[in-house]
Amino acid sequence: MNYFEEEIEFTKANFNLDEVLNFEKEHKLEIIRGEDYQYSCVINNKMYAPSLTPMCALVTGIKIYKIHNHE
Repeated sequence: MNYFEEEIEFTKANFNLDEVLNFEKEHKLEIIRGEDYQYSCVINNKMYAPSLTPMCALVTGIKIYKIHNHE
């Protein structure tokens, strides 16, 4: 099982540039690499979606944020 490939495929299937651009207008959005070399999406100073790749962290973080904040 190649987790990097799985994240790449997930990102390809779920990335929406317009969604990201509109989301970042309203929220503080950061992608941070931790000491363990995993990436996390930080939205409004709260960490979401640790991932192996920065793009997967971005896509997953926004999706999780929207689910939990009913956007």
